[in-house]
Formats: sequence, structure tokens, C-alpha cells
Amino acid sequence: MSDQMSEPPQETPDKPVGLADSPIADEALSRVLAQLEETDESFLQLVTLTDEELVAYSDDPEEATPFGQWYSELSVEQQALAQTAALRTQTANDRFVLTREDDEADAVPLVPPEVLAVLRLKKVGTVALNATRVMEDDIAWAVYHVADGVWLRELVTRHGYHSFALLKPDVDEVETTLAWAGVRPDAQAAAEIDSTVALEDISDPGKLPFLAETTAMTTFVRLHPEGSPTDGDILMTHVRNDGSTFVSGREGEGVRYMGISGADLAEDFRAWKARW
Repeated sequence: MSDQMSEPPQETPDKPVGLADSPIADEALSRVLAQLEETDESFLQLVTLTDEELVAYSDDPEEATPFGQWYSELSVEQQALAQTAALRTQTANDRFVLTREDDEADAVPLVPPEVLAVLRLKKVGTVALNATRVMEDDIAWAVYHVADGVWLRELVTRHGYHSFALLKPDVDEVETTLAWAGVRPDAQAAAEIDSTVALEDISDPGKLPFLAETTAMTTFVRLHPEGSPTDGDILMTHVRNDGSTFVSGREGEGVRYMGISGADLAEDFRAWKARW
């Protein structure tokens, strides 16, 4: 029997591990924050990633949510294959490279700073506001993360594309957010709508005939900080065929539906969001 033990095979990770917690993520975040301060714009566009790319980069798949419809419907095996293909594509485009300082060192992933900054903020940040927009043949999401006064806006399409941007602290995102929800600044109020529907009746179309003319419905969830006595509250905006708008929200044991103009909705939304 040989006195020498064989060396265990060196494992090369098929995806980066711990990127969000790494020192290089700190450096990347500092770099993009400096770029945000230097720009004359109210935001700094960072990067757009697909579901599978974001999962492949993340420490935990939950940190990459929400997912588009295609990726969500894949099996676990198909998702793993999609992640591998995503990293191969990123490698071919020099956006993901495994490198070693020497033969004894572990492989270190080289990732663009914009991606590292996104990973860090998604992991350590708090989701202050999220929204789901539903249209006749489309669905999309908007998520606002905040960490130490830094705001990260994440817009996700039905097809699983995540677009990330850093926002300046004093930027007013209300009109931009409502425009994403389909609400025009000059929208007229759906004045004829003013009704409270019992909770047990909200799934009955016969009780909600005015929803039949809705072309876009967005659910905004404003989350409260950890330790708050409540989890958060909800505001829903509705846009009709003619562009007029109304809102709905919990009121007592029912849901109140009420017409409101685009201008008034912007003011109410601004106050509603600021209460967090």
C-alpha cells in the first residue's frame, strides 16, 4: 500500500458563492454610489439581468425573486440548466470569468461592479414597496429596495428581465411609478365609481361590474419596517378603457372603490408612500 495519499480533486464552482457578502461587493457598491453622485440625472441605470442570470449570481434563489413566467414554470432540473447556460453566455461576453492568482488558489469570479452592487443591495436591503401590474395579456413587477438610505429600483417584466437603477435620495418617483402603472398625469377620475364591497363578495364579478372595463390594475404593497405592529398596507390603482382612474383599498370589513384623477392620485400616493 502506498504511503502517499492522493490529493482530493480541486472543485471549480459552477457559479459564484458568496458574491453579495464579499469585499469586492463593498468596493463595487462604493463605486456605483460615487457615479450616482456625479450624474446630473435623478437615477443611475445599472444593469439588466434575466431570471436565470440573477439566480446564478445569487447566494440564495429567493434573493433573485420575483421571477417571470417562463422561469417560474421550469422544473428544478431545467432551472439549473438555464443557470448554467446563462453563465456560459456571460463568460463568452467577458461578464463572468473564473480566475486564479496561482495554481494553489481557489477560483475567484470576476463580475461587473454593477452586478455586484445589485447583489449586495438586494441581499441586505429592505423591500419598502413592491407592486404587481396586471393587464389583459401582461404582468410585471416593480420592487423598491432601501439600505442605509440607498434606493434600488427593480423593474421585472413578464419574460423575466430585471432592470436595476439606483435612485438619488431626494428623487420623487411618484409620477414615474404611476406612469409604469398606466396612470396618466392628466387622467380623469372615474367619477361614477364610489362603492364599498364586502370582503366575501369581491370574488363575485356580479358585485364588481365596473372592473370589466379595467385595462390595467396595479397592486402596491407598502411594507413596514421589521418590528412594526403591522406588516404593511395595500393600495390598488385601476385604469379604464377611456384612461380614467379609480383606486381601491381596505375599509372596515370591505373594500372601497372610488374614482380619483391622476393628479389627485399622485398627491395621495406621495403621502401614502411617505408614511412608511
